[in-house]
Amino acid sequence: MIIIDRFEGDLAVCESGGEMINIPRALIQEGAKESDVLIQKDKNYEIDREETEKRRAEAIKKLKRLGY
Repeated sequence: MIIIDRFEGDLAVCESGGEMINIPRALIQEGAKESDVLIQKDKNYEIDREETEKRRAEAIKKLKRLGY
């Protein structure tokens, strides 16, 4: 699983398997943002919308339990 941590210039700094990797922004689907989950398709990366929404829902659930 590849998750966008942040953008720095023309690179997306991502976490994958516990390691940080840099992916050129030009290879990532337009509209991608921090915390989106990516899947690799050939040499490009697309947003895995289902997994991204699942992770966001889990994060919201945890925050609500903590009183936020």
